[in-house]
Amino acid sequence: MKRAAALILTGFVGLAATAQPMKVALEPKPNKQVITRPSHDGPVIQLVICLDTSGSMEGLINQARTRLWSVISTLDGARMKGERPRLEVAIMQYGSTRQSSAEGFMGVVLPFTSDLDRISEVLYSLQISGSAEYCGMAVERATHELSWLPTGEGVMKVIMIAGNEEFTQGDVDFRTSVPTAVEYGITVNTVHCGDDGAGRSGGWLEAANLGRGEYNIIDQNKKLRYIRCPQDVRINELNVELNGTYLYYGAAGRELQMGQVRQDSLNDAASLEAGLQRAVTKATESYNNSHWDLVDASEQKDFDFEKIDDTTLPAELQKLSPEELKERVEQERTKRAKIQSEILALVKERNEWREAELKRLGEESEEGLDTALVAALVSQAEGAGFTFKE
Repeated sequence: MKRAAALILTGFVGLAATAQPMKVALEPKPNKQVITRPSHDGPVIQLVICLDTSGSMEGLINQARTRLWSVISTLDGARMKGERPRLEVAIMQYGSTRQSSAEGFMGVVLPFTSDLDRISEVLYSLQISGSAEYCGMAVERATHELSWLPTGEGVMKVIMIAGNEEFTQGDVDFRTSVPTAVEYGITVNTVHCGDDGAGRSGGWLEAANLGRGEYNIIDQNKKLRYIRCPQDVRINELNVELNGTYLYYGAAGRELQMGQVRQDSLNDAASLEAGLQRAVTKATESYNNSHWDLVDASEQKDFDFEKIDDTTLPAELQKLSPEELKERVEQERTKRAKIQSEILALVKERNEWREAELKRLGEESEEGLDTALVAALVSQAEGAGFTFKE
C-alpha cells in the first residue's frame, strides 16, 4: 500500500443539519502566541481539524462528519504512563465566503472541546461556499487564536489541514507560519484532496515537512461503504439502550440529551456505517457528558448530590432524596457499563467479520480522511511517548 494513498482520513444545542455555520467574532491578535491555560491535569491530545469549506469541498466535509468516530475510537486507546489522555478537538474552516474577507474567509467555528456531540453538531452545520483558500493564514490563525497548552511531557498538539488548492495562496507565507507553529510544539499534518503530483507541486508536501508532520492524499468524494454485518442489529439496539442510561441535570440538560439523540440520527442518515461507528465511540471512555449527565458527573471527585437543583432534573427524579438519587445513578452506571462492554465485544466480532467479507469480495478496506488522520496521529503519539492498547 503506497504511503501517500494509504494515509487517507477514515465524528450545541439547537443546530440542525441545515443550520447556518457558527461564526465567532474574531479580533486582531498580536503576532505571538498567548497561552491562556498555563497548566493541565494529566495527558492531553489537542487536535485542530482545519477544513477547506470552499465550493468544491462537500466530499471532504462529509468525510469529516462521518469518519470522525473511528479517529476518536482509536485515540481512546492511547495511554501515557497508564493514563488515558483527554482529547480536545477544535474545528476551523477556511476558504468560505460565509466568513468575511477581512477575516481571510476563515474562522474558528469551535474552540477546543471534549464534547463529542458538540463536535459532531458543528461539523454537520458547516456549509460550503467560496474559492479563496489561504492555507498559510489558516495555520497562522490556528496557532495564535486557539487556547493551546504549554509544550511538555504528556501534551500532544496537532493541526490537520485539508484542502484541494495550492498551499501557497494568500498573503501569509506558509514557509513562515508552519515553522512558527512548530516552535510552539505544534505538528502540522497536510491532506491534499487530489492527486499526488498536484499535492507536491502545490506545496502540501513541503508544508508537512516543515510542520514535522505527514503529507497525505485522499479522494474526497469516496464515500464510507456500508457492509451489513450480523452484529449490526444488536449494536443499534444497544445504542438505544445506552441512551436510556443518561440522566440529565442543569439548565440545559434536557436539551443536551435531546442533542445526543439528534446526533445519532444525523450520523445514521449520513451513513449507516457512520451511525455504527458513533455507537462504538459512545461505548468508550472518550464519550463523556459530565456537563449534563449525572452518571458521568458523579465520577468527578468534587461532585455533590446535595447541591443539585432538583428542578432541573427529569420529573421522575425530582422527588428523590440525595441518597435515593445517588442509588438511581449507581443503577444506571452499572447498566451502562454492561451495555458498553457488550457493544465493544460485538464490535470486535464485527470488525473481524467485515474484514473477512472484504477479503472474500476481493476488496480492500476503505481509505479516507480517517485513515490518514489515524495513521499520522498514532505514529506521532507514539513518538511523543504515548502507547496504544492492543
